[in-house]
Amino acid sequence: MAQTMVFSFWITLQAKQVYLKTDLSEIAALITEGFAAMLADDEQQIIAQFSIVRKGQDYHVIDQDTDQILEIIHDRAHCFIQLKYHVMTALIQANTQWLWFHAGAVANPNGAVLFPATAGGGKSTLTTFLTQQGWQYCSDDVVPLDFYTQQIYPVPQTPRPRGEISTLLSAHQLTQVKKQAVSFTPQQISDRPHPVQAIIFPHYQPDSETKIHSCSPGQSITFLLQNCINFPDHKTQAMPFLVKLIQHIHHFELVYSDRTAACSQLEHLSQRNWSLDP
Repeated sequence: MAQTMVFSFWITLQAKQVYLKTDLSEIAALITEGFAAMLADDEQQIIAQFSIVRKGQDYHVIDQDTDQILEIIHDRAHCFIQLKYHVMTALIQANTQWLWFHAGAVANPNGAVLFPATAGGGKSTLTTFLTQQGWQYCSDDVVPLDFYTQQIYPVPQTPRPRGEISTLLSAHQLTQVKKQAVSFTPQQISDRPHPVQAIIFPHYQPDSETKIHSCSPGQSITFLLQNCINFPDHKTQAMPFLVKLIQHIHHFELVYSDRTAACSQLEHLSQRNWSLDP
């Protein structure tokens, strides 16, 4: 009898790892694509471990530490989405010293630019475009921010921008919009922390003109809190930190419907050192 091949992966963030294993080549391919820049060659410090098996027509995501079945899923792509959720949750829980945001991020020699937003806001689109314009890619989904250094750390899972949309969609409808993975070279992906130079809050509005305007400190802190994943863990410490952060960086709201025009305006704004003056 032929021996079943088992694929092993170590998803790594600052030496802490989530271990994944599967005997399914189609799931192994999705993991290789989805975490290409976060894969290590061997074991370091494992903080969680999951396996993915197929039983009948269903995929099972299993917590190897407890043998608990976390998810039973019919669709291969959705199986990977849920697996990625558990991987990122484990990394967030293992790095509670940071404040985590639903955000994308890119960096250049001057520091990082954050794009905090909910699903459909444009995190993947904006970070992908700017990386293709010469920035370094940091993340398109979650970004950790260090309290003490005011630096962000890259979490470079492979970006997967959605296809063009022309109307506001519900959270469920957004999951039906096709995504396409975008590959970057190692030189295009950041491997070090960066100070924050600007925060952009993107908002998609159908048929609107592309507009970028400054946010008040209060608005910026509100938007950050809306996109903060682990604020309850740091309530008393987080607020003074966010107030101090906002006082020392540029912060803008971006309203757009045309993603190409939005990305071009952001690139021009960065070239003007974040000045809205012509």
